[in-house]
Amino acid sequence: MRSIVLVAASAAVVAGCWLARPTTRVAIVTGPVPGTLWVTPTQPWRVPMRVDFVAASGDAVLLADGGGRIGRLDRVTGQLVREGQLDRVELWDVLALPDGQWIAVGIKDERAVAMSIDRETLVSRIVVAGEAKQVAPGTYVGTSAGAAIVDDGIAIAGLGLPLAIYDPATWKVRRVVDPALGWRRLRGSGTTLYATGLGDAGRFDLATGRFDLVTWEDARAGVYTARRTAERGVVGIEIDADGRRVAHVPGGSPMALDAASGRLATRVNTRIVVYRLTDGEPLASYSLGEFGYGDWHALAFVGSHLLVSVDSVVRMIGADSPAFHARIAA
Repeated sequence: MRSIVLVAASAAVVAGCWLARPTTRVAIVTGPVPGTLWVTPTQPWRVPMRVDFVAASGDAVLLADGGGRIGRLDRVTGQLVREGQLDRVELWDVLALPDGQWIAVGIKDERAVAMSIDRETLVSRIVVAGEAKQVAPGTYVGTSAGAAIVDDGIAIAGLGLPLAIYDPATWKVRRVVDPALGWRRLRGSGTTLYATGLGDAGRFDLATGRFDLVTWEDARAGVYTARRTAERGVVGIEIDADGRRVAHVPGGSPMALDAASGRLATRVNTRIVVYRLTDGEPLASYSLGEFGYGDWHALAFVGSHLLVSVDSVVRMIGADSPAFHARIAA
């Protein structure tokens, strides 16, 4: 097991720099985890900040926690390039937009908001905001918000907002999918949009206008969806393709789907296991060793690699490395 000694240059980071290096000499254990490309430093000298959301765009990775703290990492080296704080926002999701910018959705001043985040400066501005006063007295509306990228634009919903699709260039409404104010968590791609709220989970066919009550999908990519289920007493993930059941595999939360390569990655005990979407066949297993016993917050495909957040530490794993592609024992 190897250790890395980190020495910070300034005591100013103690005041709250998120991923900054410690100001005192400490030994930080980072191995053995073969195949890891880089690891962000942890801070054993204070309460760590967890990474709840990850969004990769080009050579940059945006990290965020639920309290609105954000940081941009270099995708290749893992170095912290810039960090910032969204003002008085409870974050619920972060997405990378096709133009390379980011959008964050959350709750601010008792209403849902969507904020664009500049790629270089991390400066944010509110582009969509709900009106909490629109909620009728006695009506329950979940205090959360969601966003998803679909063919028509960016779908956004949340407290005080209808479920609508916005033009990412102007942030004007292109179409209202449902005027009800209770929709919040969103998943989608192409012409299909999933939403939770109003006591149910629903699937909207954006091409035909059809709406169906469905079981909530925890992840979606292309025609594939995945959700956590319990089958014969075994907690796992059900993989569907175009509404047709493909497989039930061991796993849970977090999970990530990559339609381009046809893979699903998820946590199984202290390992990341990758399955083939077409039939649920296990393709590879990657052990985090002792680090896998922490609190897992985010897991995402970043190109051919995987990014995983456990406690306050983020790792970029070389999914094309021999260590990652070791065959799972039968």
